[in-house]
Amino acid sequence: MADYPKQLRERITKFREQKGVSESRMSRELGQSKCYLQQISSGKTLPSMGAFFRIYEYLETLPIEFFWDDGIDSIYMHELLGRVKSMTKEDADYLLMSAKYLSGRGYTSKNQI
Repeated sequence: MADYPKQLRERITKFREQKGVSESRMSRELGQSKCYLQQISSGKTLPSMGAFFRIYEYLETLPIEFFWDDGIDSIYMHELLGRVKSMTKEDADYLLMSAKYLSGRGYTSKNQI
């Protein structure tokens, strides 16, 4: 079974570091005490749902990115999800069919269609 609290802590740290901001700065900019993120990172606490919303908005991510398997780079996943959100149902169905086809044949970015 997945350890979602640990995964959440690790993702907050990963996205925070990618953004190039310290724990104390991010904590203050979220309106929290300067040790707030350190308490989350160390496993002493978890953010409330409202705080989680503020965290992912601050980090310019999507909630699903905190629980996504690292098999796909989060930059690609963020772009893919953003594009899927704007698709029609028919386009999304076609994309899903294509993804099933590609994953079934072991497609990698080095392969060409």
